Amino acid sequence: MSDETVHQCPYVPNPGSDEAIDLGCICAVLDNHHGRGKGPFWITGGCPVHDPQEDDVQIEGERQ
Repeated sequence: MSDETVHQCPYVPNPGSDEAIDLGCICAVLDNHHGRGKGPFWITGGCPVHDPQEDDVQIEGERQ
């Protein structure tokens, strides 16, 4: 896999934060106060960052 196409993050940013949105997060921004604080946070079902589905995960060496 190329580092150009995969964004690896040492942690999962809070839902609704700018960092999470850059990674594809679709969770509510305003309800999650832009990801500030310790939560609790609202997680949107099917969010590729916070509720990944099996189809969202790319297996190493597999092309989509």
